[in-house]
Amino acid sequence: MTKIHFYFSTVMVGIFLAGCSAVDMKKLAKEQKLTVNPSPLELHGDSVKFDISCIVPVKMLKKNKKYVITTTYRSLDQKNTLGVMTFDSKDFPFAATQPPTLTKKFAFLYNKKLNRGDLFIMGQMLNINNTGKKTPEIDIAKGIITTSQLVKDVFPVAYADHGYDSREQLIPNSIDFFFDKRISKLNVKETKTNRGKYFEKFISDKYVTRTVNIIGTHSPEGAETVNERLSEERAISIEKYYRQMMKKFDYGDKGDSISFIIKGKVKDWADFKDKLAENKTLPDSAKTTILSIIDGEQGTFREKELRLQSLKSYKIVEKEIYPFLRNARTEVYTVKPKKSDAEIFLIAKKIANNSNLKTDTLSAAELLYSATLTPLPDEKEAIYLAATKKLDSFEAHNNLGALYLEKALKENNKTTKATLIENALSQFKIANNKMESGVSLLNISTCKLLLNDIDGAKEAAASAKTKEANADVTKGVNAVQGVLDIKAGKYDAALSNLAAAGTEPNVLYNKALASLLKKDFTAAKTAFEDAIQADDKNSLAYYCAAVTASRSGDVETVNRFLKKAFAIDSKLKNRCVEDLEFISWRENDRYKDALK
Repeated sequence: MTKIHFYFSTVMVGIFLAGCSAVDMKKLAKEQKLTVNPSPLELHGDSVKFDISCIVPVKMLKKNKKYVITTTYRSLDQKNTLGVMTFDSKDFPFAATQPPTLTKKFAFLYNKKLNRGDLFIMGQMLNINNTGKKTPEIDIAKGIITTSQLVKDVFPVAYADHGYDSREQLIPNSIDFFFDKRISKLNVKETKTNRGKYFEKFISDKYVTRTVNIIGTHSPEGAETVNERLSEERAISIEKYYRQMMKKFDYGDKGDSISFIIKGKVKDWADFKDKLAENKTLPDSAKTTILSIIDGEQGTFREKELRLQSLKSYKIVEKEIYPFLRNARTEVYTVKPKKSDAEIFLIAKKIANNSNLKTDTLSAAELLYSATLTPLPDEKEAIYLAATKKLDSFEAHNNLGALYLEKALKENNKTTKATLIENALSQFKIANNKMESGVSLLNISTCKLLLNDIDGAKEAAASAKTKEANADVTKGVNAVQGVLDIKAGKYDAALSNLAAAGTEPNVLYNKALASLLKKDFTAAKTAFEDAIQADDKNSLAYYCAAVTASRSGDVETVNRFLKKAFAIDSKLKNRCVEDLEFISWRENDRYKDALK
């Protein structure tokens, strides 16, 4: 709000400066002034803070005199004396030619009974004996603007990850089949090896299979590289063998859904390098020489292989490395066997009902996951209770607490609500004792906020921010901290935290409110537009957008947004009538129109 200057009337000055000539006092009184900032008074954090500046006219403050101004805030129910401003003639030796000036900061703790009141001052000119006449009390400012109390609390609830992946998962199984030099046909002897027997058994088990990747390769020598289709033909040979096995074991239509991906590696040194690194016979010096040829910039693939043949180490390469490069690697991706959701939930219900099922009937992850398979809170609670007993894990206790907390947020009965919050808080503390986590600490912060334990909420939120957490938990922590910052009157900190709190409608609204309270009206205007777009039923977003327009001097926009706010929540009219945010418009026709 703008600074307001208050001038003493000639009658007032005449009263408290009796003893001076009436003519002189009338002249001096016209020059005396006070400035209150802000005016009307405003609530920020838990206090109302303001400055008073006073300029005393020249010649008013005489030698050996003190002019004392006592400041008081008075509402219908309370009167608070806030302090004094003292002009001591000793401190102003040039008062006869220069107007003495003082500025002082004042503050008082807020309570609701102080909402409607006035700020008063009373002056007294004291002589050397500290006696003198007093002025009548003069009201110099109205109070109190409480827009800061329009912050919307956020109550995030965080569930710990149950650890179960219900999506289809593929398991890779791989096997290498080796071929004779220059041959692409699979040798029957190869199918009788342990690898071949394993592969046949694997196919006979009829795992649900999605993809089969077969990559054929060749060794680098000329006899192999001459046939550029050799690698691919080896891969095709394995596909043919795979399909024969499926026919043998009566796959039927199941085989039609399997995707075969065939590829041949040609003139590729990658596998050679891997085998060279694994070889135990060749000395490091020989390996270095071989790699210098392969990695050299000069020469074709064939030319490099011919250079290898000239090395003393080539016989070892030909005997111990090349045979392993004449292969076809087969990678089979099968579906990981899992219980259906229906099976998991049925077993979990039996466990929750104290059935004598073995403890390993469901894994820990499956048991926690099962609670997500029902929309009924009572069924969820039974499963989480069973999980806390069987698993006694951080996740089990946290998620039971999260369920209680969600119930509390929906509960209207105050006693029941308080019990649910306490039960939730107890579970979160157990969880956090087992493993400190941003998840449980965020939930503790939410509980504390619901219990109006602001210091406790701050402490838990601050601790949560130091822990590693997923994106949702991090957003929740920042959203809570943003609210707490606004309540504390720390608007820069609020904006910083809310910027990292996501785009949930209440977050966007609080972000806009922080800009308004910071008196950044341009940013507030845009931010309230975003908040309204996110939730066009948020009456406070329209109301505070009207406040922003009022502070910017735009009465037409005040009219428009107040009408929308009242259409959603007619009770806001009662607030608006007494709200000092609109004091300058009370006689304006457009403002009156909005209140109709």
